[in-house]
Parts: sequence; C-alpha cells; structure tokens
Amino acid sequence: MPTNRDGNTVVWLSEYSENNININMDNVPDDMEFETTSFNVVPTEKAMVYRKFGFENVLRYILRVKNAQGNYLTGGDAKTEQGLNAGFISNNGVLLMNMLAEPKAVSVNIGNGKQCRFSTAGLKANTNKVQEVRCE
Repeated sequence: MPTNRDGNTVVWLSEYSENNININMDNVPDDMEFETTSFNVVPTEKAMVYRKFGFENVLRYILRVKNAQGNYLTGGDAKTEQGLNAGFISNNGVLLMNMLAEPKAVSVNIGNGKQCRFSTAGLKANTNKVQEVRCE
C-alpha cells in the first residue's frame, strides 16, 4: 500500500471484526528495523483507528574477522568501545552487526581471557557486502 511523504496511509477495515494491519517487509529499506510489523484491531462502526509502527534506522555490517595471523576467528563475543553488544562471531569468522550508531572500534573476547580489537574506520554500513577486518 503506498504512503504519503510522511509515511502515512489509509486502509479500509471491517467494523466489529478482527483486522490485521501488517507491513510488507519486501518494500522496506534494509537500514530500517521495526519494533513491530503487525497490529490486530477490532474497530467499531465509523471508527478511525491510528497505529504507529515504531522503527529505527540501523547500520548493518557484514564482516569476516581474521586474527593477527590471517586466520578466520572461530567464535567470540564482540563489543563496541562503549561496551555495547555488537554480535557473536560464528566459526567461519562471520560477524553480523546491527548498530544504532557507528562504532569507532570493536573488541572481541576470543576465550581464555584473550581479546583482540579492530577499528571500524573505512568500513561501510548497509552495503550488503562482506567486508574483511583483522582483529589484533
């Protein structure tokens, strides 16, 4: 359903019946993350129902993380310089980060009390491309 420039639309609802109001995620930009994508409502006769779909713009990164020797990491918890959770590295070095703000650096706890760190300078958000980084 098309929206106006403010993202508003008007839809027909059946009175005194349960109606589902859903967002078709196929038409949503990749950098948007919704709090909810569906509402169930039962309007009365001649009712006007207003529902706001809250969302946030996110920065998405797809990374493959290598250690100082050039081998892909096999796991680890990633955190930003502020201590915010940035994701978990899978056994093939893949780290998917969905951030509300661009981090300057990311630290990875690789187990046994060891950590490594990489800078995010030069990384581009929302490219849908894998970017390689070296964690040292």
